[in-house]
Amino acid sequence: MTRQFSSRIGKHFIPALLAACLGFEPVGAACAGDDKPVDPQKVRIRVEHGVSLRGGKPGFTVEVSGWQPNGELVMYGIAPDGAKLALIPSEAHLQADEQGGFSVDINYQRKGLGQGHWVFLIAGKPGIHEFETDLPRVEPPTAANPKWRLIFGKDEGKAM
Repeated sequence: MTRQFSSRIGKHFIPALLAACLGFEPVGAACAGDDKPVDPQKVRIRVEHGVSLRGGKPGFTVEVSGWQPNGELVMYGIAPDGAKLALIPSEAHLQADEQGGFSVDINYQRKGLGQGHWVFLIAGKPGIHEFETDLPRVEPPTAANPKWRLIFGKDEGKAM
């Protein structure tokens, strides 16, 4: 399942949320990258669920385009219960490529992730961008069912 996302939360709410809840201010001189101006409206986020990651474990891929070329970024998740999860903290020094693109694979079974509706924040010089997505309950393979099962909401599940 692939969906296209764009930011819907106000430009003043997200910085306040980041400062208050996550304890950092990602935008400014501390973020590395080319000094080319970036139009925040050109940043696109695409999420693909049910991806087979290294080792055959299931996860999802977040692809971003229109970011600042070689620009650093951070990525956080906000769980359904409001808990925060640093997926790409600033000390990871993740940078976009020369065209302003990057891709991140995230294992559904990563510590701290769980089933439900999540809000993800990606921040750097091009601003703060958010996307929302539902994460599935994950059932590992068994002798009776040799494939991973992803159960989104009340769905019966998708075998991988």
